Amino acid sequence: MARTRAIWINRRILRILIVRDLKVRYSDSVLGFAWTLLDPLLLTLVYWFVFGVIVSRGATNEQPYILWLLTGILPFQWTAHVLGDSGRLLGNDAKLVTSSSLPREIWVLRSVSSRFIEFLFTLPITVVFVLFFMIFPPKSGPVGVTWWLVILPLAFAVQFLFNVGLALTLAPLCMLYPDVHRVVKVFTTLYRYLSPVIYGLGLLTEVLDRNDLPDSLLWVYALNPLVGILNTYHAVLFPDNTSDVAALLALSALLSALIFVIGWWLFRRLEPRVLKEL
Repeated sequence: MARTRAIWINRRILRILIVRDLKVRYSDSVLGFAWTLLDPLLLTLVYWFVFGVIVSRGATNEQPYILWLLTGILPFQWTAHVLGDSGRLLGNDAKLVTSSSLPREIWVLRSVSSRFIEFLFTLPITVVFVLFFMIFPPKSGPVGVTWWLVILPLAFAVQFLFNVGLALTLAPLCMLYPDVHRVVKVFTTLYRYLSPVIYGLGLLTEVLDRNDLPDSLLWVYALNPLVGILNTYHAVLFPDNTSDVAALLALSALLSALIFVIGWWLFRRLEPRVLKEL
């Protein structure tokens, strides 16, 4: 509780660090903060061209496929950036981390929060595509927004908790054991394919049925917290290719809370060793 209270007392400093993080991140590029929009948009276009055009991956209930990709890639990039940042969260500001009296968890919250703001700034990309397909309906049928839109803030909160838990766990481990960061970089690429980013739970259910596999395997797959989170994002525009939205999001919330508790405990336990290393 003392740490939580200290973080709350220093919330103004946290806000300053978040703003500084956002300003510094693109200070050495010509386009600056515009890359916040360009990075995920270009990545989405690449995936759309490879899986939607060349491979013809998009199923009927995933059309328009580029919109499907946006609802998966944009939130996934938030988690991917947090994973990528974890290896240098403490090392990049070593002098401040060791010399200040701030609770060290603030550096984790700074990274996750600044990446969350970047994620929010990418959401207008999805809005633009939704409006476009509303004006020019695709052959697959009209595009509309479902009532699941009202629980998006809850999905944001669950993903925020999950990302903080990941960062709390990985930041000290990457600092003490550099090889962990290399493994995390490889895992981040794999993680994109282990989560419903380019495919949905509807397709996964079809695969299980086609191969006479038990539907219970879907719940094993759902032990990945991003499954319930991304499934909720998809449900806003693609209700036919989602399943058990509320139940899966609740499971993701429980798993995210568990990861957060483990991460908080591990961060506190390894903090003395990390400070010596810095």
